[in-house]
Amino acid sequence: ADKAGVELDKRGAVIVDENLKTTAENIWAMGDAKGGLQFTYVSLDDFRIIWSQMNGGQYSQAGRKNVPYSVFLTPSFSRVGLNEEEARKAGYRVKIAKLPAAAIPKAQVLKNPQGLLKAIIDADTNLILGAMLFCEESYEMINTVKLAMDLGADYHVLKDQIFTHPTMSEAFGRVEVRSVHRGEFDPADGVGLRVPDDREAVFGDIQYIGSVCDAYRRRHGGLGEGGGRQQERAQQ
Repeated sequence: ADKAGVELDKRGAVIVDENLKTTAENIWAMGDAKGGLQFTYVSLDDFRIIWSQMNGGQYSQAGRKNVPYSVFLTPSFSRVGLNEEEARKAGYRVKIAKLPAAAIPKAQVLKNPQGLLKAIIDADTNLILGAMLFCEESYEMINTVKLAMDLGADYHVLKDQIFTHPTMSEAFGRVEVRSVHRGEFDPADGVGLRVPDDREAVFGDIQYIGSVCDAYRRRHGGLGEGGGRQQERAQQ
């Protein structure tokens, strides 16, 4: 790297700009070499950025939106965007959507109704700020949430969608949305499924799992090989 004029940061990652260009002329870096989130799908998107730059395009890291991640536990945990604490600290007034996995027919079919789904919604715009899904097949469902967020869709687009049955995705049409005040049901959002008090213990597990994953991501710039590629290989 020194001989090529490519600078590294203190962790040994290649330093790049928004276009993934290194400090050396005509050299780009992508994937794990540049640090950050270490997932196969991020490396693929890095390729899109470099291809765009080499072909007169404008796509860069600045245009990358709402990168989700999944941890392949049983059931799996997936997240995209802000959690409730982060949204409130950022100054958002929020609505909270929650649903126990046990209320999803497909979870019963899969014989694993453990878990809870939670989404954070901007109370002023109805845009989805983030979602945490602790349930079977969450690694598939989170991509739908990301797409809705990227498109700037009102959360009702998912809530009022017609989903095939039985699927885990139909959970999006079953959530109950609560208003800014904790525990207050917003009747304007229709009748939903209330989360029983004993489900709060499950939600505590989600918070713990999420905090552990986030701490690892902040420290290592991603979930790393164990949280990313090995998990993907386990699914293949």
